[in-house]
Amino acid sequence: MKVKGFLLAGAAGAAVAPAVSSEVAQAADMLLKAPPPAPVVTSWAGWYIGATAGAAVKQASAVYGISVVSRATPTGSQTSFIGGGEIGFNFQAGNLVYGGEADISGITGTQTFGFHFDDSYTSRFSWLSTVRGRVGLAVGNTMAYVTAGLAIARVKNELIRGCSCNAYSDSSTRTGLAVGGGIAHKINRNWSLKLEGLFVDLGHKTVAWTLNSDKLTRFNNSAVIARVGLDYHF
Repeated sequence: MKVKGFLLAGAAGAAVAPAVSSEVAQAADMLLKAPPPAPVVTSWAGWYIGATAGAAVKQASAVYGISVVSRATPTGSQTSFIGGGEIGFNFQAGNLVYGGEADISGITGTQTFGFHFDDSYTSRFSWLSTVRGRVGLAVGNTMAYVTAGLAIARVKNELIRGCSCNAYSDSSTRTGLAVGGGIAHKINRNWSLKLEGLFVDLGHKTVAWTLNSDKLTRFNNSAVIARVGLDYHF
C-alpha cells in the first residue's frame, strides 16, 4: 500500500509540475513585456525666490525740435551690468507651468548717446522692475517659457547745453512693456538655474528747456536684457 501511495504521489507531482512551470514562465513573460513606468514630472508648483545678474544693452534716442522740420535725432546704446532679486509663484497642470513673477534690479552706467552742435545728451536707469506673467512647458527637469508684463523704471534724461544756458534734465518713474522668454533647469527639488532674455520699452517723454516749442525734445528709452538666475523653490 505504501509503495502504491508513493507511486500515486509521484505521478501527481509529475503531472502538476509542467502546469506550474508554464504559469511561472507566463508570469515572467508578462513582467518582461510590461510597459515601463511613466516618467515622473518634476514639480515647479509653489513659491520661489532668487537672484539674477547679467547685461543690459540700453537704447536711447532724442528728437530735438520735434515741431520743426530741421530737427536733430541723436541716438546711441550702452551695455551695462544689471543685477537684483525676484519672487514668483507657479501653478502646474501636467507639463504646463504658469504663474507670475516680479523682480527689481539696479543698472550701472550713465550713457552719453549723441551730440547736437555743442550740446550733448545723457541717459541713466537708476533701477528697473518688472511684473510679468509666465507660461512654460516642462520636459523632465527642464522648462522653456515665455513671459510678458509691466516694466517700471526710474530714468533720468539730460540735455547738456554747450552754451551753458538753460540746460535741463528730466528724472521720472516711467512705465512700459516687458516681453521675453527663457529656459530653466531644476538642479534638485529646491534649486533651479535659468537663462532669460527680456526686451523693455519705456516709451517716450517730451520735455522743454524754454517755452519755445522749437526746443521741445522727446526722449525714448528701451533696453535688451540677458541674464542668469538662481532660484530657491519652497
